[in-house]
Amino acid sequence: MNSISTSVLSPIHSLEVRTKFFGLLFLIPLCAFISSGYVSIFILLIVCLLIYLSKIPIRKFLALVIPYTVILAISLIFLSLAFSDGSVQNRLYIAMDLILKFSVVIIAGVLFSEVTNPNELPIGFLRFGLPHKLGISLMVALRMLPIIQDKISIIIDAQRARGVNLIWSISEIFTLPRNIMALFIPVIYSTLEVSVNLADTMLTRGYDPNRKITIPPGGLGLMDILFLIFCIALLVVSFFIEIPPR
Repeated sequence: MNSISTSVLSPIHSLEVRTKFFGLLFLIPLCAFISSGYVSIFILLIVCLLIYLSKIPIRKFLALVIPYTVILAISLIFLSLAFSDGSVQNRLYIAMDLILKFSVVIIAGVLFSEVTNPNELPIGFLRFGLPHKLGISLMVALRMLPIIQDKISIIIDAQRARGVNLIWSISEIFTLPRNIMALFIPVIYSTLEVSVNLADTMLTRGYDPNRKITIPPGGLGLMDILFLIFCIALLVVSFFIEIPPR
C-alpha cells in the first residue's frame, strides 16, 4: 500500500479515512454483489468515475488492476463452463456477471490503496475507538515492507554469489530444501533485527503502547457525508432494482 499510494490533490484523496474505508471497501463491493443486470455495469461506471476524480494516472492504475482481472476472468470462465448448469450461453453469462462483480471489488480495493496514505490509518483507528497500538503497528508494517523487500533482495543476491541455486528444476529437487533454508534463515534474522531496532527507537522516543494518547481533532466533512449518502443510495438501488440485460 505504501509503494502504490499516490499523493495528489483530489476530491477522493481529501475524504476522511473512515469514509474511504466504508465506501470503497464495504459499501461499493456490497453493491456490486447484490446487484444484477445493467445495475452492475452502472456500478462499474461509478467506480471508473471515482478513479477519474482521484486524478490517478490511468496507466499506473491499469498496470495494477489488469493482472488481477485477467487471471480472475480466465479462472471464472473456466469454472463457470465446468460447474454451472444450463446452456453454454447461460454459463458464459454467469461468468461475465461474476467477472463484473469481482472486478468492481478489485478496482475499489486498489483505489483505496491509491488514495489512502498509510499515515492516515492510525488516526482512523483512533477515531474508530480502537487501541492506538493497532494503528501504529499497521502503519509501521506498511512503512517497513519496502525496507524488508530491499533486504530480501540483497540476501538473495548474496546467496546466489555464494553458489546457492534458487531456481526450481527437477535435477535440483533434492538440494532445493537446503537452498531454501539458506535463504529463509538470513531473512528471518534480518527481519527480527529490523524489528528490534525499530522497537528500541520507538521506546527511546517515549512511545508507550499501553498509555492513552490524545485523539487528533477532526471528523466527517460535507464531502464525506455526501459520499456516504451516495454510497447508501447506490446500495438501496442495487438491492431493490433489477434490470436484466436482454
